[in-house]
Amino acid sequence: MTIRQLVEGVTVSGPLSDEELTTLKNNNVKTLINVRPDAEEVGQKTHPEWQQQAQELGLAYHFLPVTSGQYSLDQVQQFVAILQQAEQPTHMFCRTGTRAIHLWLLAQVELGADVIELQHLADQHNVPLADFVEKLD
Repeated sequence: MTIRQLVEGVTVSGPLSDEELTTLKNNNVKTLINVRPDAEEVGQKTHPEWQQQAQELGLAYHFLPVTSGQYSLDQVQQFVAILQQAEQPTHMFCRTGTRAIHLWLLAQVELGADVIELQHLADQHNVPLADFVEKLD
């Protein structure tokens, strides 16, 4: 698993194995945010399975499924609400991590963050923003 730290207290990755989730818990992660829709890929763990495993580990769990590149204002605002109430450290995931980063970036814009700084952060994590930049503006 490749975990990327976006900012202090916020990390992101692709899908997690059971062992990796336990490692995150052991590294003090408090909140897990799943932005990956169920049945996106054959054999992927479902939202109820993630929720149960997170509960068993004592993690807060949030599910906000989004389709890559299709982020509505309502979804961004829901994500903002999740972030504002989430205890940190927080870990979010999707198929590759990119969609979770995009949603996080949009949430930061909604919260008033500087777009140029966010674009630099995306560059640091090799997250393509070509088709996404107009949504940041």
